[in-house]
Amino acid sequence: MKKYLGISLFCLMANLSYGQVKSVNKIIGLIGNDIILYSDVQEQLIEFRQNSIDITPETECIVTENFLFKTLLLHQAEVDSIIPDEGQLEAEIQGKMEYYKGLLAQYGQTFETAYGKSELEWKEDIREALIKRNKIDQMQAKITATVTITPREVKAYFESIPLDSIPKINAQVEYAQIVVKPEVNPEAEAYEVERLKRWKKQVESGQEKFGDLAYQWSQDEGTRINKGSFDCVTKGMFVPEFDAMALSLTPGEISEPFKSPFGWHIIQVEERRGKTYCGKHILRVPLVSQGNLDDAKAELDSLKSALVNGDEMAFNLAALKSSDDEQTKFSGGKAINPMTGSTLWDVSQLDRETAVILDQMEVGDISDPFLYKERDRDFFKIIAVTKRVPPHFANLEQDYEMIMTAALNEKKSKIMDEWVENKIAGSYVRIDPEYIGCDFKYNWQKTTAASK
Repeated sequence: MKKYLGISLFCLMANLSYGQVKSVNKIIGLIGNDIILYSDVQEQLIEFRQNSIDITPETECIVTENFLFKTLLLHQAEVDSIIPDEGQLEAEIQGKMEYYKGLLAQYGQTFETAYGKSELEWKEDIREALIKRNKIDQMQAKITATVTITPREVKAYFESIPLDSIPKINAQVEYAQIVVKPEVNPEAEAYEVERLKRWKKQVESGQEKFGDLAYQWSQDEGTRINKGSFDCVTKGMFVPEFDAMALSLTPGEISEPFKSPFGWHIIQVEERRGKTYCGKHILRVPLVSQGNLDDAKAELDSLKSALVNGDEMAFNLAALKSSDDEQTKFSGGKAINPMTGSTLWDVSQLDRETAVILDQMEVGDISDPFLYKERDRDFFKIIAVTKRVPPHFANLEQDYEMIMTAALNEKKSKIMDEWVENKIAGSYVRIDPEYIGCDFKYNWQKTTAASK
């Protein structure tokens, strides 16, 4: 059962400014043994206010029903003994920790000064919330796992959309790239390796503290601000080279310098539990000489000349043969949009530098080599425009995948609606009488009304 939650002074003041004053720990909903507190709803409304969203009684009803919906799913997840995906959970916690660390660092604050609790305490707080969300997501996926859709259903869905409601699609572009990563001089690598070895000895002899050296010298900005510390991670969350080294160490031990795609590291593992570990690290990225940068640019200049004078398919083959980008070389150099999984990019989704260059190109054009930065390293690349889709109203010929996804989601939504109504009928549901007047989507009042 969910425990009663306290509420901050800020939240309490915000509650006093909205309508009638109520007990912040009042139970307003109950599904099985899982409760919904008035403070849960009010904290969500406070976030809306902070984002300049107008709050009305209808808004509170919508938020309340969202909590009822999630609690019903969570209740069923517990009945079905669904357990959270630990790998996904740890990755999400790590991502949130790094995001908030960076955000707080911009204002010179820490978790202690901003939240009045340690990083570990903050992490445990969000862990409970993320475990519940993970179970809810798994339950939703389980309910709709067998839902499929046919081309005929997609066509029927699209034809059911009123003409004045068909969405307009922004201009899209498809492009391919060939990346050349300048070689690092052996002397530069040797220099960084020797520095890391020296720092390892200084820490082991007690001359220096690992965290102080990381804060001063590490080039991993995500952990440097926290003296090199990274939260507990499970094998597979970091690159294989990092995992392999960390899992070979005993707590307190400092590794020898080792190389990963990011650069050169040393790690000090502080804790290990099976395939999970926590610790500190220092990252150094060897400098690339101007000569090597010039060589990379010259290589792409020559490659572009050969492509311009070759056939249309040459770019695909050249990417497979010459590109140093493992994510695109095996797809003919085509860049995949991570937001959609498609090779088409809305212009607004591109980084500014790439968008500016592509804006000046036609289909079939190949850019001059240009410099860009990734992971503290300078690379060169050329890009070719392979397709342009002008702004247009959605249609089955050009936007079938997008329309299919929308149709499938609508079908899943209907299946979910049926499941919710059936579960409400067979579950113990109670709602505070103050919310009976809400125009809910689902008939949550069924049990309440029947018991009067």
